Amino acid sequence: EKGSKEIVLKAMGRAINKTVMIAELIK
Repeated sequence: EKGSKEIVLKAMGRAINKTVMIAELIK
């Protein structure tokens, strides 16, 4: 269970990073 939670957190972090990068490009 702990491992899957870590994977979800990592995936969320990556998605947030992508969103931030796209927002910076649009600016």
